[in-house]
Amino acid sequence: MGRRSLLGAPIGTVMSWLSRGRERLRRHMHRDLNGNKLPAQKCGAEENQVRAADRSVEENDLHARIDGRLPPQRAEAVNTYFAAHPELRERWWQYAEQREALRAALAAQAGEPIPRRLQIAHLMAERRRQLARIATAIGLLMVAGPQG
Repeated sequence: MGRRSLLGAPIGTVMSWLSRGRERLRRHMHRDLNGNKLPAQKCGAEENQVRAADRSVEENDLHARIDGRLPPQRAEAVNTYFAAHPELRERWWQYAEQREALRAALAAQAGEPIPRRLQIAHLMAERRRQLARIATAIGLLMVAGPQG
């Protein structure tokens, strides 16, 4: 069984990169341009969060509401949020209209098979061939290097 990888690196390595990046972001999130810590009152809610009656409405909730995949109790919270923010409601309904227009325009292609050049197995085989070519080039350089 092969090792799972993402971006050409083992999953554990990628998770470590994400964790370190998240930690750096957390350290710098509440600082001004000079690196000085901001007073607590200037540090607001995260960019993708707003407060609703029972808990925060996150951007994921807004996307799920537009896609029709939000549970009824969360949909009520999002509707309350939209009622309080009509400018955002208008923008999100425009997103919904764009989604439907894209679905209608691409409906014919949805039933077609995935092209071979985009299939995962083909992409992985191409990646292996590319790595083999690189390894061959390195091997040739190592053999030919001392000779000339």
